[in-house]
Amino acid sequence: MLLSIIMKFNIACIQTNSKNDMTANIDDVSVHIHNAAGDGADMITTPENSFFMGSSAKELFENAFFENKHPAILHMQELASKYNMWILIGSVAVKVENSHKFANRSIMINPKGDIAKTYDKIHLYNAQVKGGETHAESERYLAGGKTAICQSPWANIGMTICYDLRFPHLFRKLSQSGAKVITVPSAFTKLTG
Repeated sequence: MLLSIIMKFNIACIQTNSKNDMTANIDDVSVHIHNAAGDGADMITTPENSFFMGSSAKELFENAFFENKHPAILHMQELASKYNMWILIGSVAVKVENSHKFANRSIMINPKGDIAKTYDKIHLYNAQVKGGETHAESERYLAGGKTAICQSPWANIGMTICYDLRFPHLFRKLSQSGAKVITVPSAFTKLTG
């Protein structure tokens, strides 16, 4: 007999509207984290592209860093340790060695401030929607190749990002691999949201 236990925990889902100003976005998310910590959150989640929503490849390049040097990631690690809580950065653009493209990376940080697990978005959003709006993530990002499950004190947490939601085989695989909770941080457009 297989026994599965999920303990009760409080998750605060922070909703932001990221702009082309990383410092302002970090400050905005930090205020929400402070408030959620005061309200008893055990874990915080942020949206996709939490800290920068560039409108051009040039802007994205100028505001992307390697994971270990990214100011937003480093600040979230400090806050996780300060408030003794788990923080899921929904996603952030990180530079990839030997590539002109980036990873759209979701990052789970534990209460010690350590990165517990990362996930690079597998299914990139390439679409043309009504009104001529075009999205081509594959021009800027590399597709991830691995699923990710983070072990937390409460449950195994499967990690996905936004457009992954349209691919049920990913969720089936995460579930079959032991995920009891699955995160889907997103940043939808006005037309597709």
